[in-house]
Amino acid sequence: MCDSPVAHFYANRSVFVTGSTGFVGKILVEKLLRCCPSIDKIYLLIRSNPNRTEDRLQEIVGCEVFENLKRDAPDVLQKLVVVQGDITLPALGISPDDLNSLKECVSVVFHVAARIKFDEDLKSATEINVKGTRRVLEMVRQLPLLKAMVHVSTCYIHLDKAVIDEVVYPPQIEAQELIDAVDSFSPPQLESLIKKLLEKCPNVYACTKAVSEFMLKKEGSDIPLAIIRPAIVTAASEEPIPGWIDNLNGPTGVIAGVAKGILRTIYANPDVVADLIPVDFVVNLMIASAYYTAEHHKSLTIFNCCSGQLKPLTWRQFAEHLFDCGFQKPVKALIWYPSISMDRSLYVHRLKVICYHYLPAYFIDAATSIAGSKFKLTKAYQRIHKAMACLTFYTTREWLFTSRNMIELMDVMSPEDRSTFNFDVRALDWSAYLHAYVVGVRRFIFKENADTIPVARRYQSMFYCIRTALHLFLLFLVYHILRYFFLT
Repeated sequence: MCDSPVAHFYANRSVFVTGSTGFVGKILVEKLLRCCPSIDKIYLLIRSNPNRTEDRLQEIVGCEVFENLKRDAPDVLQKLVVVQGDITLPALGISPDDLNSLKECVSVVFHVAARIKFDEDLKSATEINVKGTRRVLEMVRQLPLLKAMVHVSTCYIHLDKAVIDEVVYPPQIEAQELIDAVDSFSPPQLESLIKKLLEKCPNVYACTKAVSEFMLKKEGSDIPLAIIRPAIVTAASEEPIPGWIDNLNGPTGVIAGVAKGILRTIYANPDVVADLIPVDFVVNLMIASAYYTAEHHKSLTIFNCCSGQLKPLTWRQFAEHLFDCGFQKPVKALIWYPSISMDRSLYVHRLKVICYHYLPAYFIDAATSIAGSKFKLTKAYQRIHKAMACLTFYTTREWLFTSRNMIELMDVMSPEDRSTFNFDVRALDWSAYLHAYVVGVRRFIFKENADTIPVARRYQSMFYCIRTALHLFLLFLVYHILRYFFLT
């Protein structure tokens, strides 16, 4: 690590992190502790609650991603310092004493906290993604030792354009205008505003991220700033655990649903590029971009963190790799033999939803109700289809996100840093990665270890036989129905 300029940059420095309890935040904290061993302190903004603050810290360090650190270097966890606060409160809810501590030593800020739900709650999204970002910016201005601020955004903004470059585009509405609207508009007015905003953005999350980017450009011109725009963030590739994932968002939900045999059809164009980016690549770029911003005194640099331009993978290829691994290492918690179809036609997809999802669900619910079960598969499908509707926008369309800044940064890094803080998607092996992803879903989502694989394979074979018998029965039934009508 002595040959790492990035690690040397963080030596004896302290950083401040928002969103440390989230998926990206946990990986960021672990990586800083492990690969920047001389870092001074990592201050974590954690929601103010006198009865639970320490519990929230334990939620972070109790996660699987910290197991290696706790075994090999447990003392580094003492570098974590809780700062009670809340992104939705004025001045982030940080006490004067804590703010003084931050002023004395913090030189790098990672703003990861965001409301990522794809619903139409514009008020909540604005409160966290726009107002919250402004509050972080106001706090950052008070740090005399500041060298860099890194803000996490998303590639999926301004999607009315076919090519999204690494620049800040003007949004449909500016920050203060949006804040005033959500604070004063009536529900019908807000609904009309949302409808207008969603003409060029897929959801209010993307819209508010676009607004916050433009706000940072206008109001943070005096701040050394990097904006990281990830595409679809997925499981870890290599670090700290290959395949680590802690949520069912995006493609993870697809993998889990297909693995259980519950999700059998999705509305997608299989030839569209699935712009996936492993979470450890995102975090490595965040850490390196802070170093680059500080060393080169950059006021604003945008990094599109994506794979589509440099290492494209289509949804068809995603599904093929998924089945290759899923067949070898099925989950024990099967409810049917795994299969999936991707349909470009919305009408064909809806027909398959009725045949493959709802009709079997009604039959199973009727049978289980007689047995006294309260579980309703039809309600589960309603939740699944609602979640899949959010992903549909990304599985049926394609954009080109330029990645020049990301690659230029990689090219100027030292060999040691390119290895330690790797985010070069050009060398990514999709087959190996997706294999680790599927195994990660099995391990971390379904909580199934390798010992259950033999039993799971027997279950998979059993469901295959049942499915084959059912298909033969249906063919037999159709044959006799047609024979009856044509011969009588």
